[in-house]
Amino acid sequence: MSAESKERGLASIEDVLGRWIKRNKTRQRVDKEAIFSRWKEVVGEDLGKQTRAVDIQAGTLLVEVDSAPLLNELSTYFREDILASLRQLEEFRNIGDIRFRAGTF
Repeated sequence: MSAESKERGLASIEDVLGRWIKRNKTRQRVDKEAIFSRWKEVVGEDLGKQTRAVDIQAGTLLVEVDSAPLLNELSTYFREDILASLRQLEEFRNIGDIRFRAGTF
């Protein structure tokens, strides 16, 4: 960083990116934990027993489902409704999409 940049209080791109990455990785980890712990609360007890949130990658929530018929029903008919419900809570606001996959419980 040049002496002129230091005088004006400018930070280097490396410093700014480093702080941003550190802050966002920490927030993403906290968000994941909050989302996983609140999943049943959001979808309800019955659906919560048959599903579980397992990962978040690039704004997509990955949910495991315990049966093929339920997987089809959720991904075909209820995906948008679930997303709308999720986005009403602060922890889920950064979720842009939801994917369902078969899982074992």
